[in-house]
Amino acid sequence: MSRKVGIKVLKRIIVCLLVLTMMISCVHAEGETGSAQAAIAIDSMSGTVLMGRNYNTPMGMASTTKIMTGILALEHGNLTDVVTIHPSASGIEGSSIYLNPNEKVTLETLVYGLLLKSGNDAAVAIAQHISGSEAEFVKLMNNKAAELGLTNTHFENPHGLYADTHYTTAYELALIFRYCMQNPDFVKITGTSVYTETPPEEREARVIYNANKLLGMYDYADGGKPGFTPETGRTLVSSASKDGWRVIAVTLNSTKEDWNEHMNMYDEVFGAYTLRKVISKGDGLGTFRVKGGEYNEVAVVTAADVYVPVKNGTQAGKKIDVQQRILDAPVASGQDMGQASVTFENGFSVQVPVVTSDNVEKKNKNIIVVIWEIILALFGVE
Repeated sequence: MSRKVGIKVLKRIIVCLLVLTMMISCVHAEGETGSAQAAIAIDSMSGTVLMGRNYNTPMGMASTTKIMTGILALEHGNLTDVVTIHPSASGIEGSSIYLNPNEKVTLETLVYGLLLKSGNDAAVAIAQHISGSEAEFVKLMNNKAAELGLTNTHFENPHGLYADTHYTTAYELALIFRYCMQNPDFVKITGTSVYTETPPEEREARVIYNANKLLGMYDYADGGKPGFTPETGRTLVSSASKDGWRVIAVTLNSTKEDWNEHMNMYDEVFGAYTLRKVISKGDGLGTFRVKGGEYNEVAVVTAADVYVPVKNGTQAGKKIDVQQRILDAPVASGQDMGQASVTFENGFSVQVPVVTSDNVEKKNKNIIVVIWEIILALFGVE
């Protein structure tokens, strides 16, 4: 082989090695930032999808099931309830807070154990306490899913151990968590790093640590729930808030660490959008007719400021839809007039409360009309 041919071959080898290195780097980057089969990030205020893939595909949810169990415990029970653990709730397979048969615990401890440590035994104990049995509680879970308008979600148990007909989508799981984060107790619990119980009986107190690593990894993280079964892979629901704006992210069937994917989604969303005030409290929305008043109409205004995330470099054009009403006098200033629907060009849609801006007193009747009405009344004429 001549020296010139040898150099040419060597160059080709070097080029091939460079290309191969770039391919390996790209594969590594994709694995780090997009390993989940389904992923989504939504705006918590409106539920608008910000980014994602395969988020309408039904898949297993593993222990993120416990998000629904937790919110139902809060809505149908009291955290101060004292629960006596039935033997059938002790020794459940998988993750556990190690409940003992016949011991007494508060519902608060069960919910913290459910959402922080993912206790399957806590899930069963909650179901039995709230509904009398797991089967009845599962009905409550599916009824709640229907109430939330979910059409691709079905529960078979309160803990998330695998079942063929136990499934959701990334989008609907995000909507469940969005609903839960409107409950102050849920927000407090899911964002707690460490919980120490106050036992209702003489025994050592449990100390429960949150398995959501994002709370310590990402500055803006404020809640969430991880899960795993061999059949579903890793699942993760999380939330992060920056400058008063909360975003919710979900990944399903992630084969690698999903924490990085969530942080990457948040960084991308928070970098692309800015929360802006687009409606101020007291902005006028027109008038409603008034019957029998000193005036025949009254102005209506917004009762709250409205903020929406606006993509950087764009304007937040909006359309406000107020359902017209006819009011009977008297009308008080600040009277609740329901809500107006606000739709923005970027796809976001929110509701804003509407109130009257002025008083409208009842119109005084003419004296002749009053006398005539008295005469009619005396003769029994209505």
